[in-house]
Amino acid sequence: MGRFGRSVQLIKASWFVLRSSKGLLVFPILSGIASLLVAASFLTPAVLASWDSVVANDSPRPASYVFLGLFYLVTAYVTIFFNAALVSQADVALA
Repeated sequence: MGRFGRSVQLIKASWFVLRSSKGLLVFPILSGIASLLVAASFLTPAVLASWDSVVANDSPRPASYVFLGLFYLVTAYVTIFFNAALVSQADVALA
């Protein structure tokens, strides 16, 4: 069996797990909502902190870089958290 055949089998198995356990759909939805909240809470202050610089076509202020760095870290945490929860529950559903 080639690469394509294994991919088709994996898609079928994933679809079966999803159909048998509808609760797994909650994790991607919650992850999307949490990511949007994180984006709004970090990107809005980053833009507002540098609004004068943006209007004047100047370089962003250091505060914007701090907000963007924190945004990256928190977004990575949220993504890893919900992916780990999804894998854990998928493992329970497959067992």
